[in-house]
Amino acid sequence: METNNSAKNNLKTTSIKTKSIKTKSIKTRLILNFIGLILLSSIALGVITRRVASNIITNEARKTITEMAFEAARLEEGRLETQKKTLELITVIDGMDGMDWKVQQPILKNMLEHTAFLEIGVMQMDGTVNYSAATSLQLNEADPIRQA
Repeated sequence: METNNSAKNNLKTTSIKTKSIKTKSIKTRLILNFIGLILLSSIALGVITRRVASNIITNEARKTITEMAFEAARLEEGRLETQKKTLELITVIDGMDGMDWKVQQPILKNMLEHTAFLEIGVMQMDGTVNYSAATSLQLNEADPIRQA
């Protein structure tokens, strides 16, 4: 009988230990599952946040570059308009309205000192361009400058 009691006590102890291990095992599993779930949701949130931030930054950069390009175009347009007005003023100087190169050349040399132009020339009706530096160039019939 004692062997029976001892076996029963042993069985109870084993049963209690098994329940304790199962309880700890379920508790551990739940903790690990929650940790995994939190980790997975944090990674997903991080990936989504990175994509959204990347899209926002890219769109803002495109918008800024477009605005800068328009501003640069406006500045360049203003600079070209200033050069055009300068050339128009040169054409109304006495001596420029005639086609006498000997009169025009000293006027153009003087204007080079007071303007931002690197070189100024006058095109003759035959397509010859005489520059203030005493050089000349013959333009083809198909040259867009000559056709203008």
